Amino acid sequence: MKRILVALCTLQIFASVSMADTVNYLVIQDQARPFQIEEQGENHRGVITEVVQEIFKDSPHQLKIHTFPIQRMLSSIRAKEIDNWLNYGTPSWGSPQRDNLSTTSVFTVNHVLLMKQETSFTVAQVEDLFGKSVVLLSVFAYPGLDDYLDQKKVQEVRVKDYGAAFRFLDKSLPSIGFVEMELRIRYNLQQESRNLSHYRLADLSFVIPNYDIFLSIDSTMPASLQRFINERLIQLKASGIVDQILKKYIP
Repeated sequence: MKRILVALCTLQIFASVSMADTVNYLVIQDQARPFQIEEQGENHRGVITEVVQEIFKDSPHQLKIHTFPIQRMLSSIRAKEIDNWLNYGTPSWGSPQRDNLSTTSVFTVNHVLLMKQETSFTVAQVEDLFGKSVVLLSVFAYPGLDDYLDQKKVQEVRVKDYGAAFRFLDKSLPSIGFVEMELRIRYNLQQESRNLSHYRLADLSFVIPNYDIFLSIDSTMPASLQRFINERLIQLKASGIVDQILKKYIP
């Protein structure tokens, strides 16, 4: 009986070590480009993905990639269906992406309003948006703008991806433009073979202040593994590797 108990304890220890050594990297399907780019769950790349791959390059830890629609990813985390997970987030987003962030950020983002070139609308203050309708990606949060959306001072049309947002603008429906991070808009316009000269970009930093993107880490991940991730990210930023990756995705 004693031998059996010892054997069971040994198996539990090995299982624990195995779980600690496997990091479940969560990729958002379709909506996160160029932060996370995938093709039907394969050929993973993008700013965050390549930073994460560099973190675990030549390390003893195994990186396992999972691709989910964003709602499925969030529900899986909340239901604790997956552990030792890694994604990205920022303090102003909702839980769980804001709950336990890396000690240093990956990069900074800014938001703009994308409009058709012939649109005469100008925006210089948040009040200019009142009574207007903007296109937004479904599920995503827009810190600084969300309060006005909740109060119905600004109307919203939610779409599933960037292609849908651009098509919506092309139809000249009663929306003034598409609100999104500038990096994402420029990248996805290029991917859709759309000419930026056909559109105008208006700065929205007075509504949505620029903010940093961090790695979002499972709070129950072993402290040693979290420390490894944080130390490697600091090294990658100091060496310029993060900037090199970012420049690949800036049109």
